[in-house]
Amino acid sequence: MAREDIDIQDEIDQYVNGLMSGERLEAFEQKLANDPVLGERVERFQRIVFGLEGVNIKDQLREIHIERSGLHQRRSLRWILPIAASILLLLTFWIVDPFEEDNKAVFNEYFKPFPDLISVRNTNDNLLDQGMKLYVAGKYEQAIGFLGQKADSGDNEVHRRFYLGICYLATDRSKEAIQVFSELQGVDHVYTQQVRWYLGLSHWQSGNIDEAKRVLQQIQAGEYEYQNAREILGL
Repeated sequence: MAREDIDIQDEIDQYVNGLMSGERLEAFEQKLANDPVLGERVERFQRIVFGLEGVNIKDQLREIHIERSGLHQRRSLRWILPIAASILLLLTFWIVDPFEEDNKAVFNEYFKPFPDLISVRNTNDNLLDQGMKLYVAGKYEQAIGFLGQKADSGDNEVHRRFYLGICYLATDRSKEAIQVFSELQGVDHVYTQQVRWYLGLSHWQSGNIDEAKRVLQQIQAGEYEYQNAREILGL
């Protein structure tokens, strides 16, 4: 989990458990009012906390102890303690995982593969053509095998790299996607606006939310996916 998510988790934990006060509480509530994603995290954490309060683990362990006690109380205690430790470990992961799931939920909601604009053209590039056929069929992992090779024509290289980056995103390979889209960013081509959007999503998928927001904030009114970028940013 990224450092930012750990810090946010600590803040949410303190907020839900009533450990915030004064200016820190006011600042967090202001952030909460302006960030719908953070609001969802707080609500989910509250459900988890309230759910744990409803689970009487102490009584359950006592019942197990009684059943296994009698003449073997010490042996029973040695048997119960590992179970208690395992329960606490599982609950720890249960509490941490929802934040990562929130990031995935946002990515899955907004990520859509870009439409195929290549197949209708005569590319004279067999590798690109084969890769795009697999891309259209949703076979992104197989498409990478073709799109990952240098295009036969320099004119097709931008197309190849752009759709390769989307294939990486569709197969949860954000590191490779970031590299491809970063190389395409700043270069004037037909996908200039689209690259900025997909680069932001790549950082979001990787868990680097700060960098994702920085990139998405660069999308201007009228550009590709401007409205969705504002929704993600909570604007």
